[in-house]
Formats: sequence, structure tokens, C-alpha cells
Amino acid sequence: MTNASEGFCSSVIGTLRYTNSVKAMKFVLEKSKCHTLHRDNLRAQKDDCGIGMGTEDWEYAVDSNFNVTHWPYIHAANNYHCVRNFFSDSFVNMSLKNAILSQTAGLITLAAVVALF
Repeated sequence: MTNASEGFCSSVIGTLRYTNSVKAMKFVLEKSKCHTLHRDNLRAQKDDCGIGMGTEDWEYAVDSNFNVTHWPYIHAANNYHCVRNFFSDSFVNMSLKNAILSQTAGLITLAAVVALF
């Protein structure tokens, strides 16, 4: 990378992207009516107790939180589009109704196949 703020070892702290992510989470948490144990869970926030999945605010909060959490992996567009398909906290997977259930079923199936060999 030619820029010190890019690359695997760069830090997201203090960037505009980090500031916007914190603001998005603050907005979601202020609007939430979820139980305190679920307030920090963006998957719970898409239900009736939270701000709902149909809002752009929830989508932005999920996506910006994902970008900050997985900062080292998202700098190149092709990396971002690949990585977001594999992490359960990405908007692509959070917006799926049964994303975690299907991932769990896939892992169980994979474990069964490996056990047979």
C-alpha cells in the first residue's frame, strides 16, 4: 500500500469511518426497545423490539459495524465483497432470515462428511 492509513496493519481508530460507525450504533441503541441483554446484538435489533430490518439505519449500522470490526480485510473492493459472504455479522448474512441456522447445518454436514473419511 502506498498510503499509511491503508493495509492490514492500519488502524481504524480516529478515522471518519470509525466515527460514523459509532454514531450509527448510538442511533440504533437509542431507538431500541430490546431487553438490555439484546441491545448490543444487531441481529436482535432487526426484530420488533429494535429499529427493524426495513430501515436504512439498521443496514448502515450493520455495514459500518462490520467494516470497523473486520477493518484489515475490507480495503480492496474485491476483498470486501468476498469477506462479507463468509462472516455472519455482515449485512449480507444478517439480512437473511435463517443465516445462522443454515451455516450451522452446513457445518454439521461438513463435520459428518469429514468423519466418514
